[in-house]
Amino acid sequence: MGEDVTRLTGKKPDYFEGHAVASPTFFRAMRDVARQYECDYLEMKWAEAVPFKGARLQGVMAAPSPDYDPYELLRQTLETSLSEDVIPMLILHPGFIDLPLVQASSLLKPGILEADMASSQKAKELLRRCDAQVVAYHEL
Repeated sequence: MGEDVTRLTGKKPDYFEGHAVASPTFFRAMRDVARQYECDYLEMKWAEAVPFKGARLQGVMAAPSPDYDPYELLRQTLETSLSEDVIPMLILHPGFIDLPLVQASSLLKPGILEADMASSQKAKELLRRCDAQVVAYHEL
């Protein structure tokens, strides 16, 4: 896996993370792969903040629903009061869509909505009004 990512991108992954399968075996395998390829591992716990590269991150993700609105999720995330040392980590699923994904994923429509929201002027304005900034994992 690590060699494929490095071959395709020209660099090793910044981190490994997985949250689609809530299984101790899956999480242990993710940690093992991260250790094998000397990458940071981002643990997923929804009920509490997790340490990652010297920061504490609190995962935020909406469950798919017919009336899902990623702007509302962003607004709620920005308005949620967290400890001063916790960074809200908004989990989005934008990305490339191919046939196997269409056949297997329940996140197609949310992913398309999230890609649109994440790249919109409206989201940038909301972030500016809330004095929030976007931080990439490799910047932590």
